Order: sequence, then C-alpha cells, then structure tokens
Amino acid sequence: VASQFAFARFMACELKKAHIPYAINADTQFYDGEEGAWRPAQESLLNAMIAPECETPGKKPGEGNVKPSVPDAISVTPAAASTPGSATP
Repeated sequence: VASQFAFARFMACELKKAHIPYAINADTQFYDGEEGAWRPAQESLLNAMIAPECETPGKKPGEGNVKPSVPDAISVTPAAASTPGSATP
C-alpha cells in the first residue's frame, strides 16, 4: 500500500506540474455502488490522487493550494453506511 500511495502522489504531482488533466477510472476501488458509500480503507489513496501534497521549491507553505472539489472534502470521513465488508472490492 505504501508503494501505491507513493506512486499515486508522484503521478498526480507530475501531472499537476505539467498542467495535464487526469481522471480516476478505478471507481469501484473507492466507492461501493451497492451500498452507496465510500470505502474508508482507500480514503488516503484517493486523497493522494485528488489533492496531492506536492513539493514546490520556492513556494511558501500553503501558497497555491488547490481547493477540494467539495466543500470540507479534506476533513470529511467516508459515509457511515460503509461496512468492513465493503473495504475490499
């Protein structure tokens, strides 16, 4: 899982730096359509891809941060409807 997180963050940061838009097509890894809830076990990986914390030489901390697509998305936990059984696809 650590290698997935590192790769996801690296790719998201490189694409962001090059201003290349990208999409996440593995939606069943992050969202359980049957339960209608986010998979809590994958939250940190999804956040690393959507809003990566990229190192930017010369920038002050917090300068130029990207706003999440949903208000308070960074502090929101996955839906309470998720069950441990839905943690793996």
